[in-house]
Amino acid sequence: MNSLKPTQVIGSIVYFLMSVPLNAAENIAQTKQSETIFEVIEVNAQKNRQNPQEVSVSLSALSNDAIQTLGYDNAAQIANQIPGVNISDIAGTPNNILISIRGASQNDFADHNESPNAVYVDEVYISALGGIGSQLYDLQQIEILRGPQGTLFGRNATGGLVHLITQKPSQNLSGYLEAEVGSFNRQLIEGAIGGGNSTIAARIAGQILKQDGYIKNRIGEDMISADRLAIRGQVLVTPHEDFNILFATSLNQTNDKPGSTYEHRAAYVKAQDHNRGHYLNAQDNLYDTCAGCDMFGYKDPDGFDVWSSDIDRTDSKTERDMWQHTIKLSWQMREFEFISLSDYQSLEKTYEEDCDGSPNPVCGFGTYQDSNQFSHEFRLSEQTGAFRWLLGANYLKITGDYENHLWVEIADYYPSSVYSLTTESKALFGQLEYDIHHNLVFTLGARITKDSRDMAYTNRLLAEGDRHSPAKNILLQYDDQRIFDRLTEQTECQQMGGQYTEDELTADFGGICDKTGIIDRSSGESFWSYKTALNYHPKDNMMWYASYSRGVKGGGYSAPFEAILKVEQLPYQHEIIDNYEIGFKSWLANHTLRLNSAVFYADYNDYQAFDLQGLTQVITNQQAYLRGAELEALWLPADSWSLNIGIALLDANMQDYILPDGSTMDTKLPQAPAYTFNAMLQKSWQISRAADIRASLDYSLTDEQYYSLANHPTTYENGYQVFNARLTYEQYHAGWSASFWLKNISNEKYATYGFDASGVFGYSFLSYAPPRTAGINFTYQFGI
Repeated sequence: MNSLKPTQVIGSIVYFLMSVPLNAAENIAQTKQSETIFEVIEVNAQKNRQNPQEVSVSLSALSNDAIQTLGYDNAAQIANQIPGVNISDIAGTPNNILISIRGASQNDFADHNESPNAVYVDEVYISALGGIGSQLYDLQQIEILRGPQGTLFGRNATGGLVHLITQKPSQNLSGYLEAEVGSFNRQLIEGAIGGGNSTIAARIAGQILKQDGYIKNRIGEDMISADRLAIRGQVLVTPHEDFNILFATSLNQTNDKPGSTYEHRAAYVKAQDHNRGHYLNAQDNLYDTCAGCDMFGYKDPDGFDVWSSDIDRTDSKTERDMWQHTIKLSWQMREFEFISLSDYQSLEKTYEEDCDGSPNPVCGFGTYQDSNQFSHEFRLSEQTGAFRWLLGANYLKITGDYENHLWVEIADYYPSSVYSLTTESKALFGQLEYDIHHNLVFTLGARITKDSRDMAYTNRLLAEGDRHSPAKNILLQYDDQRIFDRLTEQTECQQMGGQYTEDELTADFGGICDKTGIIDRSSGESFWSYKTALNYHPKDNMMWYASYSRGVKGGGYSAPFEAILKVEQLPYQHEIIDNYEIGFKSWLANHTLRLNSAVFYADYNDYQAFDLQGLTQVITNQQAYLRGAELEALWLPADSWSLNIGIALLDANMQDYILPDGSTMDTKLPQAPAYTFNAMLQKSWQISRAADIRASLDYSLTDEQYYSLANHPTTYENGYQVFNARLTYEQYHAGWSASFWLKNISNEKYATYGFDASGVFGYSFLSYAPPRTAGINFTYQFGI
């Protein structure tokens, strides 16, 4: 990592932009506060439109202009300019998106799991990890809320949430068309059109993205290509001025082939460091194969060129079809508002990857998911006067069939799991605000949730000829969780698929046997979420707040593709975060400086800790804590200038983690860097009455972090900094603009996720962000 400091970076940005020639001083446009890309926009943080400076929540909001200027086109990019948020896409594809907010995360890659940081689209919860990596297009804004949001948003917003809000139909005929080309044969077409009258209006929007792979494969086709389609249609019917119905349907389709791969680095288990994984030195021949090689005799010949490799498995892919259908009914009854929100989602996804990044047929991994989600929510609220309140009820049901397959062809080893899971959740919630005084506001909220889960799980060792077929033998079956009236387990070791005897299995793979477990049904579980806050306004444009909030994420099941866990080890409990926070929001210096900050401490009780033990996915409940601070500043130092800065400090630890050698110690939570810094500087020049030029440069600095709870050195990222830039020429009256952009200008190499397999295969594998890219964008807008 370069030693460049944030102060040097900001100085360089200012010098660069100041050196751009101007026609004349009188041609400089005066930039208003509302025209900056980090403008103050109303947010839905408390399920009603509010000024974010008056909400007792640490939050960031990006307008559509900000999204366009930053060049975001997928959900994994959102965190780049948001303090305290870390988002990773495993293996470079939207298969699973892992979100960490203030260190709260759950980095299991199993398809049935839900994130502790909820993702919403137009107030609708997206449960599937494979469904939250959708393309970003035709958005009104993005809101990111930090800290537990369980009272109003539900059981899986323990760390925070991301809310995507789309553009809605309007009476005016309006729309846009956008075309973009760039590095790696990038081709993007995006657009929207809508209009209507006072009774009915409609809008349709879509995006097509194609791009060649950016991982150079020396022995085959280049990897991590993109072939994606997204389309959304909305119809707004308004039979009365106080009553409307919104119908929305969307499709997100991914067909990335080939896709997903990792950088291969030889590694070994170091006994002197609690049996954690370490990289092998280039001169070491630990496995008696060759110097610096893994146990199969391979060493990446390019050293540390993370964007080239030797990949034998070029049939990897991410195929995904996600449909979403929503009906929202809004009825304004004088001072009361009634909302009814119904949604149905279906997701079918097939994913296959090369999980060794070498020319040897060592590791292939694949998953299949076919899931459906139905949700319905009612809300009644009154948001006028000194006493404001909201009451609601929510129902959610998720059903899914899943498969996990591991292919170790070099050893004829093919473990597989097939399972189904049904989750049902019911909740009642409410929140009130009361103006104790004209400058003192009290908030109190609560939510009670009842969860139940039924799961049937199958695990078997497959014969080679059956490796792409679902397992047939039922080895483990159980339903619900936590309160067990009766537990029995029967074990019978036998020859598997004509391939192995019991002795061979025991010698080679730890004694894998058929297992049958029966757990009697329990009644599920109920839990409470709370929030209380006090807002104090000592003067206009300034607010202090103090809050306590509890977030809860429901329990679940591990779903390993190897049957080496006992049946009672698979269920895990719900987790709870108790968050204590003090914050400050203000406009200062004659409304030219917006300064927001927060300090927090959170007890992370029964944290759902994911660990990859060998090749086995395990989730257990552990104790952890989170503490830190955040600062966001928007400064308008002069006409046509804006500078946005974000800083997050974080201490996120799990207590008494059991290391691979059986000893215990406190470890850092994954995806939890001790600090992050982001900045964006924007400057505009008016060159005529109808045209201007805008330049922006954004920068992010991320401290070191681990991608495993064991803090394996092989899953360590030592920190990185990323520069992006954009130059735009816009013709106002003609409605068009042209932009040139650069991403990752310094060609920084940084990992976004990683696994340690040193004890199994003698290597580690990490996923890296794309290299430097450049492109040209042309946009035409009308009726806006």
